[in-house]
Formats: sequence, C-alpha cells, structure tokens
Amino acid sequence: IYTYNFMHIFSSLSTLYDRVGNPYLGVHIDSSQTFVKEAIQQLQEAGVPQAWFDNQQTRDGLHHHITVVNAMEYARLEKEGTLPNMEGLIPCEVVGPGSVQKEIKGIPHTAYFLVMDSEPLQSIRALAGLKPMHFHMTLAFNPKDLHGPDIDKSRNSLLTLLDNNISLGNG
Repeated sequence: IYTYNFMHIFSSLSTLYDRVGNPYLGVHIDSSQTFVKEAIQQLQEAGVPQAWFDNQQTRDGLHHHITVVNAMEYARLEKEGTLPNMEGLIPCEVVGPGSVQKEIKGIPHTAYFLVMDSEPLQSIRALAGLKPMHFHMTLAFNPKDLHGPDIDKSRNSLLTLLDNNISLGNG
C-alpha cells in the first residue's frame, strides 16, 4: 500500500462555496503543492485519463479541498446556530492515493483522491454533533464524483504501489 510517509500539511478551516454557490466548511489546498502534483502525475502515469482530472477542475476550479462539513450539514448547523469555527492551522495527514468505483444506473463511475486523516477535523465534526467523515481530496473522476454512506474513501480504498508505480488493478 502506498503512503506519503505520513506527510502532514497544515491549513486553515474556511467557508468555501460549491459551483452553485452553496457554502460548506473545508480546507483549501493549493494545487501547486508538490504532493498534489506528484499524486496527479502518478495517477496519470498509471493510466487515469486527463479528462478525468479536467472533470475535477471544471467542478472545483484550479484548486483542491478537503470537505469538513458538507453543504447540507452546513445549512442545518447554520440554522441551528451551531456552525463550528476554528482559528489557526490544522494538521492533516496525507495518507496516499485511493480509488472508489460504483455502477449507477448501469454506468460505471470512478473517483480518484488522496486519502487524508485529521483528528482535529474529526473533533470539529464531533463537537458539531456530526458523524466521522472519510476525509479526502478529490483528484479525478468520471463521469461524476462519488459520495454517500456506501462510498468508502478511507484507508481501505488506498491503491497499491508496485515498483514505485501505482497499480490501478485493471491489468
């Protein structure tokens, strides 16, 4: 299993907006950071089509993020007046690249992402009365990203590293 030697990044929690303008709490990740570029390059070298990375950029713009409180949760917490607020830098562990697949209405969907861990972010969710979340940073998907209670983006979804190359398990 591939890991980034338990590399940690530090970033702040902020209100971000999805493509239709709904607010959510997340950690903004600068796409020019070396670990982001390396993960994308490894997935490209393993055969993930460029169009799948373009799907992520079309959805999110030229940045990446870790969702901490999704838009539906945000709206409920804001209405209740219990929206969490945290100042300062929060550590996140970059675990490694992962993948999930699911067939929806006969169409195969695939997403690639970096699995992330952060106890402080899990604590923020717990204090807000929310369930734990599989933190991840989406890198590529086709045709749409996958989310939901049946989608596991935890360490269980990590891809295998063979001879310093990611194995997508398809050949």
